[in-house]
Amino acid sequence: MQGDFFFSCKLLNQISIIDTTEIDAETEIHDIVILSQSCDLAAKKIDRALVCPVYQLETLSGLHADYKNKKAREELRKGNRIGYHLLNKPPHQNGLSKDDFYVVDFKKPYSVALNILEELTNHNPTRLRLNSPYREHLSQAFARFFMRVGFPSDIPSFQ
Repeated sequence: MQGDFFFSCKLLNQISIIDTTEIDAETEIHDIVILSQSCDLAAKKIDRALVCPVYQLETLSGLHADYKNKKAREELRKGNRIGYHLLNKPPHQNGLSKDDFYVVDFKKPYSVALNILEELTNHNPTRLRLNSPYREHLSQAFARFFMRVGFPSDIPSFQ
């Protein structure tokens, strides 16, 4: 479903064509959340699901030093950090929870074949899942990130 988490997933990051017979593939391991609509997944209207990496806030702070300060974290909480979405600390469910906030990274979306997600589900049927309305809030934040429009010049501020 939309809002399902999968941990330690191997994702294809980059493909390089070396010559006509050889391809080099680079992978990364990420925790991910599904962003594709649940109805599309259930009806198999799509072959690949859209997913985004998820980091614990402390991990993100290690990758981007400015997330260590309180002001940056507050901007993230308010939804004012372009490309990132803060999720609350998950409740303890079957021992899957970690005691930190999660941050979804919209800047690096991936697509994952549905059969791979089904295999992951079969190997680990218990997982974290966002409930409504948090699932829809995540989807809305993702849409806001991708539907932004840049203007050549902004309306001047009122002084």
